[in-house]
Amino acid sequence: MYTSLNFNQVNTITYNRNVLLDLISCENVLVSVAEQPIYENSEYHTALVASVIVKKNCNADPTLFIPDYGYRKADYSSLNHFFKLVDLNFCESDDINSTIGRFYDPLFTAFVMFLPEKVSKVSNYPPWFNRELISKIFKKEKYHKKFKLSSASFFCSPMT
Repeated sequence: MYTSLNFNQVNTITYNRNVLLDLISCENVLVSVAEQPIYENSEYHTALVASVIVKKNCNADPTLFIPDYGYRKADYSSLNHFFKLVDLNFCESDDINSTIGRFYDPLFTAFVMFLPEKVSKVSNYPPWFNRELISKIFKKEKYHKKFKLSSASFFCSPMT
């Protein structure tokens, strides 16, 4: 199966008896012996460093980004009916790339048909920050400004 998927072994570092123990299959990766391993190396295993080379794509097409959907307002009965009609015989294909493409095509089609797009407001904070946390950040900044202007220690107490 490994070779049928056109994976290539990129680790060439062998151990005693010329054995490869670590299978690393990826494009654009450099494998080397770790100069400062976390654990001591043994005769059976040497610490490796796998450095993945990421190429920055400055010409990203904005249409490639997946929109945010309002899952709470989805039409789940129609979505369920749509997925029941999808023929899953494509999963028996030997070509993993075409199988993945055939899997995602009906999935994204269903998203467009049955999930409303969610309009996200632009925020300066990560999505996991809630209103309470953002409010506390504002208060902290407010008291910090007052403290810097007056150097009075009583402004520190609301922050703790």
